Amino acid sequence: MAFRDISKIIRAYDKKSVFENTIENNEINKNQHIKKLSTGNRAFKLFQKNKNPIEVAIKLDINYQEVDKYWSQFLKLGKKYEAYEFYEIFQYNMPQFLSIGNFITRNNIHTANIANILEYANSVSDLQSHHNKLQNEIADLERKKELYIAPQNNMYYEVVPPIRPMPSKPPNQTHAK
Repeated sequence: MAFRDISKIIRAYDKKSVFENTIENNEINKNQHIKKLSTGNRAFKLFQKNKNPIEVAIKLDINYQEVDKYWSQFLKLGKKYEAYEFYEIFQYNMPQFLSIGNFITRNNIHTANIANILEYANSVSDLQSHHNKLQNEIADLERKKELYIAPQNNMYYEVVPPIRPMPSKPPNQTHAK
């Protein structure tokens, strides 16, 4: 390989390393700036980068209470605290809420109609309960009917000959005198 080619490679490498060093120095300056911020502000910056509270606690070396305080403050500042409170209360019912939301979206239901829909669903539930009760009553009556009919089917009936009409005139009788 010629010296000319080697020197081109070395110059390109030097330019690349100078550029990487510049970027690295900028990152160091940013990190130093972040370190100058208060713990709360550093936590907010990490939350903005979608770090979860556990990662923030580890990175900033702070305890649970502090992270929880910063997390709730971050949510309040971003107008997201109500959503977080809702999640805390209903976290185990989220699949049901999501399916209701999907149903509403799929069927283009206006939110003003939700109360009517829930009232209708409640009446359907009552009707379903009444229907089940009637089904049970029918089954009970069917059992009673079977119990009533079974003994009658087993009874012995005497065969009765058919009834003949009576003669209009009595047969000739000899009268003893």
